[in-house]
Amino acid sequence: MARQEQVNPLVHACARQVPELRNMGATADRYLRTIRRFGRFPHRNPPRGIESTPEEVRFLAEEWYPPRRGRAGAAGTWCPLLVLTGGWYP
Repeated sequence: MARQEQVNPLVHACARQVPELRNMGATADRYLRTIRRFGRFPHRNPPRGIESTPEEVRFLAEEWYPPRRGRAGAAGTWCPLLVLTGGWYP
């Protein structure tokens, strides 16, 4: 949580200055909301051997994955935001 809180304003600052990163602020906000809500990224539960709660399962099906379908940045690809936060795109 602390890292997400710390990186969010930095990502917004970069997004304001670099036109190619204009959507990264929204992504950083989405990540921060997810961490605040669940205390973790539910999409990372399976590789970590964590059983998802019913709320997490609904979130993944209805909120997390649908916006990503048909977009660049498919599963397993590199994402600059996650370099800052120490992770990989789901």
